Amino acid sequence: MKGQKGMDRMENGPLAPNGMNVTETESTKQIDIGELLIYLLNRIWLVVLITVLCGVGAYFYAKMTTVPLYSSTAELFIINKGTSDSTSTSAVSVASKTVGDCMRLVAGDTIVDKTIENLGLNISTQALKSKIKTSTPDANSSLIIDVSVSDQDPQLACDIANELCRVSTTEIRDIMGLDQVNIATVAKPATAPYNLTFVSTAAKFAAVGFVFTCLVLFVIFYFDDKIKTADDVEKYLGLTVLGVIPNISKE
Repeated sequence: MKGQKGMDRMENGPLAPNGMNVTETESTKQIDIGELLIYLLNRIWLVVLITVLCGVGAYFYAKMTTVPLYSSTAELFIINKGTSDSTSTSAVSVASKTVGDCMRLVAGDTIVDKTIENLGLNISTQALKSKIKTSTPDANSSLIIDVSVSDQDPQLACDIANELCRVSTTEIRDIMGLDQVNIATVAKPATAPYNLTFVSTAAKFAAVGFVFTCLVLFVIFYFDDKIKTADDVEKYLGLTVLGVIPNISKE
C-alpha cells in the first residue's frame, strides 16, 4: 500500500505541505482581473509615454516624408444617338461598355502622348499615366467620365486634365465612331492638397503603440511567477508564512 501511494505521488507530481498538488496548481493558472488592472494602472505612465511617442513620431515622420499632391477633375460627356434614345436593357449595356472603352482610351498612350506634346511636358508616357485616374458616377447607366489628374503643381494638374479632355473629344470620337464627345466640366486648380493626413496617421500609430504596450505588459504579468509578498507564498505554494524577516540596513 505504501509503495502504491508513493507511485501515485510520483505520477501526480510533488505535493505541497498542505497536500495540494503543485503541478495541478501551475497547470490551472488563472488571471486575476483585479490584479491585472492594478498592475497596468501602476504602469500607466509607461503606456501613456509610448502612446504619445508613437503618435508624435508618426506625425513628424509623415510631415517630413509626404509630398503634397493636388488633384483637378474635368468631365467628359459621351453622346451616341444610337443608344441615347433607347432605354432598353441592351441599349444601357452598350452605353455602359462604350463609357468603359472611352475611359481606357483617355488614359491610353495615344491621347496621353498628344497631351504631353501639346503641353510640352518633360515627362514619360508611363509617368503621366500614373497621375491619371478615370471614373464614372454610375458604371451601369452614366455617360459622364471624370478625368482626374494629380501633381505637386496644382496649376499643372489642372492644365493636364483639361488638355486630356480636349484631345479626347476628337480622338475618342474618331476611334469609336461616336456622334459627339463634349467637355461637360472644365477642371480648376485645387486650393489644398488631398493627401496630407498627418493627424489620422498619428492617431493610427498612437493606437498601435497603446495596444502593443498593453500587450507586452500583459505578457510580463502573466509569466511573472516571482514571489513578492507573503500572500503570494500562500497563494502559489500553499504555505503559511509564520513571520517576516525585516531588512536591516547597515550603518
